[in-house]
Amino acid sequence: MIALNYITSRVADWPLETASSDNANPVSRAFASATIPLFSLLSFGKYGAYAEQFYKEREIRALLPETGSAMDRNDVNKIKELFASKPDSMREILKGYRGNVPLLHQAVFNGCQEMSDLLLEMGADIQANSRMGTPLAVAIQVESLQLIDYLLEKKANPNVGDRRSPLRIAMFDLRAPIKLEVVDRLVKNGADLNDEGYAESLLSKVSYQWACHPEKTRETLLLLLQNGARLKPNEVIENTEARAFILANGK
Repeated sequence: MIALNYITSRVADWPLETASSDNANPVSRAFASATIPLFSLLSFGKYGAYAEQFYKEREIRALLPETGSAMDRNDVNKIKELFASKPDSMREILKGYRGNVPLLHQAVFNGCQEMSDLLLEMGADIQANSRMGTPLAVAIQVESLQLIDYLLEKKANPNVGDRRSPLRIAMFDLRAPIKLEVVDRLVKNGADLNDEGYAESLLSKVSYQWACHPEKTRETLLLLLQNGARLKPNEVIENTEARAFILANGK
């Protein structure tokens, strides 16, 4: 079935590719142009919609390398130019065409707030998930307080995330001094400290680090407890010092 679909699509694509190709010889191009109305007739007019989608997809694929290069260079003016000339195709690329990373995620990863501004203006979804997480999750992973503050100001939701919430990403490694500041920012912007979507509570997850980083773990546990974080029913904290600290400071 897959092979048949592939052959069918190649047959359907050939007249469209050849008729619009500058590299095809004139005879082939003329024959392909004559074939298009025949295909439309045989498909009861459906070939017209197929052709429209074909040309749209081809335009998007042609724009991908140029867009990627401009994003790598943080070339805001080039991205503006592409949106002005090919707005529909660029909106598809903006969202993450065929599994590619959305452009806003790339801008945040590159640390470019000016590019992020432009992409949000062009309709980028600040809550969009990708294999990199949300834009806020990306900002946390690259440890950019400036972009974290920027995205939160733009109403990025600190509770959105497929596999791990931004808050859990921020607490993955408490050794980096920046991370406690991030946790504080997320908590102040409404991060859910008792998310039922996880089997393990935040308090339990943080407690694992007590033996290696007691001071940093103590600070983080206190911040979470003061803002209402709770253990799950019957949850056991194996580290005795961490358990005593949580029991002494919990509400």
